Amino acid sequence: MSPGEVAARVIVDFCLPMIQGKRVAHAPVLGRQLEGEEKAEIGGSADGVTMVFDTLQGSVFCDLADARALIWYREADSEAAPGLLDAALKRAYPAAKQLEEVPHPQQRAMRVRAYEVDLGDGKLSRLEVGFPLPGAPPQDRGFVVRVNALLRGAAASPGAAGPAAPPEAPTPPEPKKKKGWF
Repeated sequence: MSPGEVAARVIVDFCLPMIQGKRVAHAPVLGRQLEGEEKAEIGGSADGVTMVFDTLQGSVFCDLADARALIWYREADSEAAPGLLDAALKRAYPAAKQLEEVPHPQQRAMRVRAYEVDLGDGKLSRLEVGFPLPGAPPQDRGFVVRVNALLRGAAASPGAAGPAAPPEAPTPPEPKKKKGWF
């Protein structure tokens, strides 16, 4: 599987079912949990669980903390990843809505796309997807998705008090040391 396919599977088959309250025994692809120095080196959250999924084209990282997950990788198939995620979302959650797509506020060669996924029982997820434009320079060829767990009607939920807020630009954590993680 490519990094884009792995990222889509982690989001659609792991993160979203966990928000729904489904018991997920393990990630849908083989990965390993990072601890200590390894976790700190890639900028994993101190209080969360950080995993790495290795592919032949590179590594996909997933950091789970509180009511959010951050999934990211650099280069590889990052230009194809938005289409792979969109197709996987529509297959698994046909009612998923793309809210908008805007230029990335800090990186001109990237865009940000937002989705809302109704997971039933008042549970929602808002996905904020950062991805490169075709032909982006190497430093901007990354794919990052923030998966937020929300409750319908809560003050922070999209649509609770008017239209959804514009998507925030997700960015991967800054690595403490560059040791081939990106």
